[in-house]
Amino acid sequence: MKYNKLIGDKMTIYFDVCYNKEKYKQYKKQKYKNFYLIYVNDERKNYKLRLIKKLKNKLRKIKEKNIIFSKEIKEILNEYYEVKEIEKNKENKKIYKDNITQIINNVILLKNHNPKEENIYILIKSNNLENYQKIENMINSYKTINIITPIIKNFRKLEEKLEEESELISVLNNKRKSLLKAEYILNIDFSEEDISRYNINRRSIIFNISNNKIDNICGFDGIIINNIELISLVDEKFDLQDEYEENKMQIINRIKKNMYKIVGKNGYISNSELVRL
Repeated sequence: MKYNKLIGDKMTIYFDVCYNKEKYKQYKKQKYKNFYLIYVNDERKNYKLRLIKKLKNKLRKIKEKNIIFSKEIKEILNEYYEVKEIEKNKENKKIYKDNITQIINNVILLKNHNPKEENIYILIKSNNLENYQKIENMINSYKTINIITPIIKNFRKLEEKLEEESELISVLNNKRKSLLKAEYILNIDFSEEDISRYNINRRSIIFNISNNKIDNICGFDGIIINNIELISLVDEKFDLQDEYEENKMQIINRIKKNMYKIVGKNGYISNSELVRL
């Protein structure tokens, strides 16, 4: 692997662990600028804690924000909850958001349904360009797009434009009826409080691409999908998900092949749980 990749205009810094002293000496001779191999003797007591201490010291000395830890380091960090804050990469939904149509389609197909025969309900308040484009990109994939919004006037122009193109779309805000029959709901920017104001189909699937925490809707027995996690191959030292900008096509292909785990409010969601709804 070549450690010279950039994310945006900043260099990516890679961290891995080494337990072999001779291998570590060879690494030191290479003088990488953006790859740090941390040596620890795994035969000594508390070697994992020593690794974390060394890692913390290294992180204090670098200012780059694009930090990528090897899968092995991640596993060690996850054993020690009190030091998880040293992982600089916060939960990121970019892959989930960018590929949401394919992910929704995968779930629909898993339930032996045809996406083009399904209605999608979109919870949205902000009418910025990015959200407009997201809706327009989805319109041809489903039978009907139903926009649920408290600010109907913000989406009238979009509705009129798409209707002129003979696309089936509706803009609604009936809190008693709008979501009663919804099976597939895409939440773009509603809060949990916003959603709770509506009577919702209690067995629907909510694809939550917002950064709002949605986990306690009164009377709701369906599934909330908060993110996806790509499945790494055995020979991959670093998670492909951490290198999205450099590996977009590879990641898109994995999503098409369902090579990811679905992350819900209480951990991973199995395919059997989705099918049962």
